[in-house]
Amino acid sequence: MCTCLNPLHTAMSIYGCMLATPHQRRDADEDLRSFIQKIGYIEAMPVVVDPGVLNPYEFIGAVINRRLPNPFMPDAPQRIATDTSQKLAIRFGETIKAYQARGLDKSNLVLIPLVLAAMPAT
Repeated sequence: MCTCLNPLHTAMSIYGCMLATPHQRRDADEDLRSFIQKIGYIEAMPVVVDPGVLNPYEFIGAVINRRLPNPFMPDAPQRIATDTSQKLAIRFGETIKAYQARGLDKSNLVLIPLVLAAMPAT
């Protein structure tokens, strides 16, 4: 959840608000879809711990290809972005800490810092 679902929702909601998307239908904007795919598969996946009950790659695929475009599950980016400053540490900080703990090159993180930079000042 800290890597494969909630961070993707958060990233999309921040940019969804900036782009004034009326609801969180991620299939409607290919750039946003590509953005979260790269966050999930490229930046987050190197630190995902396989829980053994589901395949993390398949889970991200299901989130992006089935859950997010589901017309019966639309959501307002403004609602998801509510209290985002309180969510960033757990949703992205854990990934960054895991990079550090595993000795991975943090310079490979490009999109996660872009999400953090897009967070409006409060």
